[in-house]
Amino acid sequence: MNNTVLKLHNKEVKDNKLRHISEIISVNKLDLLNTQKIKVTKESYSKGFNLFMKVRDLFIDEDFQRLVRINWVKSRKEFKPHLIRPIYVMRRPDGSHSTVDGQHSAIIAVLYTVDGYNTYLPIQLLEHNNMTNEECKIFESKRFIELNDEKSNVKGVDKLRAGIAYKNEDAIQTENVLKLLKLKVENIGDPDGLSVSGYNKLMQAYNTYGLPNVDNAIRLYKKHREDAKATKWKDDKDYLGSLIGGLSAVYYLLNGKPSDKIGALGDGDKRYALITYLENFLKNVTPVGNKDRALTFNTAGNKEAVLIARKIISQCNICMEQKYITKKNGDEIKEDIGETVLTEAGLGDPSK
Repeated sequence: MNNTVLKLHNKEVKDNKLRHISEIISVNKLDLLNTQKIKVTKESYSKGFNLFMKVRDLFIDEDFQRLVRINWVKSRKEFKPHLIRPIYVMRRPDGSHSTVDGQHSAIIAVLYTVDGYNTYLPIQLLEHNNMTNEECKIFESKRFIELNDEKSNVKGVDKLRAGIAYKNEDAIQTENVLKLLKLKVENIGDPDGLSVSGYNKLMQAYNTYGLPNVDNAIRLYKKHREDAKATKWKDDKDYLGSLIGGLSAVYYLLNGKPSDKIGALGDGDKRYALITYLENFLKNVTPVGNKDRALTFNTAGNKEAVLIARKIISQCNICMEQKYITKKNGDEIKEDIGETVLTEAGLGDPSK
């Protein structure tokens, strides 16, 4: 713990993933915000609350708690005690108080009140009896899922993190998939892997198109990003799950499911043309942006991967039509990749 934390809370905790709330605020540099502060007492809250705790007594378990939504915290502008619901707190056998639900409310209370860490918050308190730290963590992470299952602002990756903490088989399998793909999403997966934004889109691609096609998509994405000549692909931000999905859909057209010998496109000239386009021409296309030619432009929604894939295939067809891409012997490819084969591969026109 840093010095600030020691001044606030001298309790020694047994779980090294249990962070004092001041650590969470400091790591995210939220303590540097210049905020307008109000005075808050127990009487400031709605009537009916009878159990309170100072913010300084709260801890956050990094193993299952979601990452702090920094922009959301900055946008709050003020603390509104009349809108606060009780913070869900579990008291562990070592006496530490783990915040299961309500960490963002606690952070807002610190930043936007006169008393900061000494501000009282209404709480709902449950106690762990005769549990190990690991058992506490499993119980708390399951309760986090139950409390947040219906909230639209809780992302799939937040539920994944909690699922991993309580050793849910599906969550562990998903974590292993991320490791196989050498990816990480909000620090879940391969610690040294590529960082991806858009967990739901990534997993949709995996479930729809299979691991080999997603792996090929990531390889191509990475290749173009690292190509000095592919200037339109240069980007130091996270890889996009939506773009991985679109590329995966194209590879599905080429290769089909892992059990298939070949994809719907077959093994002829059009297959050769599409592979040539992906490897040598796609790098000249803008992948992300707010202009019509960008692959991700105007594609948001459930069919985003299909729409991106169709844009790629359309550009490949143009290259064949203009004879930038020909057969291996140099002859013209006279037939484009049409709707029949796209529909067979699940890439038919979503508007129809």
